[in-house]
Amino acid sequence: MVRALSFACLAGAAQSADICSLYAISGDSCSESELRCDYTKYAKLAEKSLADGTCADQGYTIETSTSTKTYPIVGDIKVTTYSQGLEADTCSLFAITYGNCLETELRCDYTKYAKLADKTLADGTCADQGYTIETDTSTKTYPIVGDVKVTVYEQGLEADTCSLFAITGDSCSESELRCDYTKYAKLAEKSLADGTCADQGYTIETSTSTKTYPIVGDIKVTTYSQGMLETKEAETCCVDDACVAPKVKYYSVDLKHGFCGEACMDPAKFGIYKIFEKNLTLSESLNPCSEQFTPFGTHYTEYNDTVTHGLPGVLTVTLDLYGPGPALGAVSV
Repeated sequence: MVRALSFACLAGAAQSADICSLYAISGDSCSESELRCDYTKYAKLAEKSLADGTCADQGYTIETSTSTKTYPIVGDIKVTTYSQGLEADTCSLFAITYGNCLETELRCDYTKYAKLADKTLADGTCADQGYTIETDTSTKTYPIVGDVKVTVYEQGLEADTCSLFAITGDSCSESELRCDYTKYAKLAEKSLADGTCADQGYTIETSTSTKTYPIVGDIKVTTYSQGMLETKEAETCCVDDACVAPKVKYYSVDLKHGFCGEACMDPAKFGIYKIFEKNLTLSESLNPCSEQFTPFGTHYTEYNDTVTHGLPGVLTVTLDLYGPGPALGAVSV
């Protein structure tokens, strides 16, 4: 049996997924989200107005705001809102308040309406005023203008970023944030520790979401599962008639690594295992490996090890491994 049961294929599948776009038109605006194609059906069930495609395909090309929306199963996704019309020149407005600088980019012909509604707004950018560190984003509504994205900046040199992780069950969640903010995140969530999920052996990205901490604000959280594992077992699993119904014995010869493996598997899952192990065969005897010829004309009779291969929580199998036995007529010294 292939030593790793070709589970690398499964690991690769878990790491990447196709991305699809969904849109919904409401009034004079269009909202668009990008998410994994296999999740679109769940988003559509939760919101009947969603359809496949992009806002640009419907003639909505001017970005007006962004937000985060939560769907069952799908989790948090970014929603970008667009309006119709020809692309207009954009201008920046800023306002300094309580040690922060708020900046908005909008159509130049709309700046006069925003200034009428908010007397603190002035032409220019926060960077021009020495505020260069982005700390937050939000959406604000002005008469006539509608919703606009507001980015908050603070002064100071660009801050270093640090990683925090937390392990829950069989998954690891990781966030990257400013080093001087990690203490606040740790106060809010005691399970957080310095470091990355990869350092703990969690390398397969499974999802992303957004989490909010006091002072820190919103941060991106990436969840990982452990990669393909080989765990050594203390005892054999499948010797003689060890398989218990509904499981039955299967075997496979791995010529490349010089082993034959015997495993107890559920016949209902045979098709899945067969995808990753093309030599997988239903056994017609209690000790099938001892009946298979090695490239040297001997049989696989020497017990080597018992291991579990696969992705925890996805697909695993435990098997007894046998190596080539001595040649016929050979004398042990």
